[in-house]
Amino acid sequence: MSDSLTRRRFLEKGALSASALALAATPLAGCATGATNTRTAAGAAMSFEEYRRYDALGLAALVRRGEVTPAELLEVAVARAEAVDPAITAITVDHFERARRAARETLPEGPFRGVPYLLKDLAIGMAGTITTEGSRFFRDARHERDSTVVARFREAGLVVFGKTHSPEFGGSPSSESVLHGSTRNPWDPSRSAGGSSGGSAAAVAAGILPLAHATDGGGSIRIPASACGSSV
Repeated sequence: MSDSLTRRRFLEKGALSASALALAATPLAGCATGATNTRTAAGAAMSFEEYRRYDALGLAALVRRGEVTPAELLEVAVARAEAVDPAITAITVDHFERARRAARETLPEGPFRGVPYLLKDLAIGMAGTITTEGSRFFRDARHERDSTVVARFREAGLVVFGKTHSPEFGGSPSSESVLHGSTRNPWDPSRSAGGSSGGSAAAVAAGILPLAHATDGGGSIRIPASACGSSV
């Protein structure tokens, strides 16, 4: 790829508004795995600027080394969500308090222990929580048990703190629904984040977390990942 097409050059040329630059977090650029990196201020409260330097494995490595707690990571993610989500509508259902309780408990010793995580609000169940399917018909549909994949996410040590926007029943390449409105692109809120995993892609691109759950039956990961410049 030529330098003129890189994200850095795109930003330097002023193609984005100042508000979009403040919103976007560029979590993919220069991310650290934690294998060869240590915290700049071990023991100090983690800042958002430090948080966004790490990918999910890097954050998990910090937890394993005792340099940060799952609760601390969660609070950074929640604070970022509260700051940016009103502008992008990436999160449709929040489980913040439920996640706080989970983060204070003993989590499984999986490869992503303590890493904040969001589930796509479509065709998935987490015990005691609502999955709306992006539809007014299911706005109060509460699940009694975990889907298999959610159980495995838990076993991996992930801390689920909400669900991300998908169009009604995942049936559109843009994440728009009567129930939740439209998910906006963090790089330019006048544009779509794509779909149907648009909420997850927007959340990652905005720096809320380094990875999020997504599903794809015909471009539902690839479209929003391309639109938002993020992986989910």
